[in-house]
Amino acid sequence: MFVSILMAVGLVAAATVLVRAHRRTWKAIQSADVPPERRQFGQRQFRRRTTASTLMGLIGVAVLASPIMHNPNLARYWLYWAGLLILVMSMSLLALVDAVDTLRYFRTVHSSLLAKHTSDSSNSDDLPSSGAY
Repeated sequence: MFVSILMAVGLVAAATVLVRAHRRTWKAIQSADVPPERRQFGQRQFRRRTTASTLMGLIGVAVLASPIMHNPNLARYWLYWAGLLILVMSMSLLALVDAVDTLRYFRTVHSSLLAKHTSDSSNSDDLPSSGAY
């Protein structure tokens, strides 16, 4: 019982720290001079990560409520575990969506930087060579 309480408090504390960190990051993006694509990505990322962190906190609260499941009726028992499973699956789905969106965004950034580099390289071919290296 002590371990489950410790784990639950740890989950709630971690969720609180993460939500605060996500808010700080989002405020930094809002106040920075960034391209609109970066701002949109940051907003989507903030929503996903804040929601996932909040779900983590709810899972911690649900684990804290687990002692009431020692003598539950069958319906309450299944409702508790179904709710906990839905929370964990939702958090996992958000993590997967976040990973895919992050990968997609940074592939786009990489492609645009590569195109810029290629363009800069082809423009440097037009410059006269001094002959010295």
